[in-house]
Amino acid sequence: MKKKILAVLLIALSALCFYQASCILYQYKEEKEIYDNISTLVKESEDDGQSIPKPREIDWEKLKKECPGIVAWIDVYGIDISYPVMQGKDNEFYLHHASTGETAACGSIFLNSTSRPDFSDQNSVVFGHYMKSRTMFGKLGWFAKRDAYEKSPYIRVYTPERNILYQIVSAYEVKVSDGVPDTYDIEKKEEKEYVAWFEKQLSLSEKEMEPCEPANMLTLSTCTGNGHSYRTIVQAAEMPYAQ
Repeated sequence: MKKKILAVLLIALSALCFYQASCILYQYKEEKEIYDNISTLVKESEDDGQSIPKPREIDWEKLKKECPGIVAWIDVYGIDISYPVMQGKDNEFYLHHASTGETAACGSIFLNSTSRPDFSDQNSVVFGHYMKSRTMFGKLGWFAKRDAYEKSPYIRVYTPERNILYQIVSAYEVKVSDGVPDTYDIEKKEEKEYVAWFEKQLSLSEKEMEPCEPANMLTLSTCTGNGHSYRTIVQAAEMPYAQ
């Protein structure tokens, strides 16, 4: 009798595992289809052998029709990710919705709901899911743990008005209860206070990076993949001119 019960339990467990694996594969396929379609509206940047890739061309008119909540496009060169950046009325909607507005487990890359959509804040905070498929922000931790920084320390953010080039200056993990509120701080600061905050963020980096003068910051954030107690953070300083 016990053997029969055990056998039934093993079959049920196997079926559950198969179902969960199938759901994950379907979610990855769904995500790929959504973003493959959107990426056709964004022209690849030319590879001319320079350390800083040339800007890409974006059809904003068509892109806004496909992604009504879009405020920007982001290229993180060191981990080869390129996505639309959304912004909602809160920070919940795009956790569970694709940039097209449909429900999707992968969610979207999105700008903090209270940040300025033109990325003119002292600290613009962008969130994205950690995906085991290494899509979205699934490779963000590679800047602290692997060679992504050496591959390229640059990030480019495009808005309908301009493109903004950033240089990565800090990459680290932080415990939610310890340092996340300070890392996400977007309150306007006086120059002296902002310089102190900027330098503190640089000091948190787990990898030594090129020094940089204080400038507007771009903060990218995701889970670490090991529960929800820690966040992977990558921060980049705006370079003084677009390239």
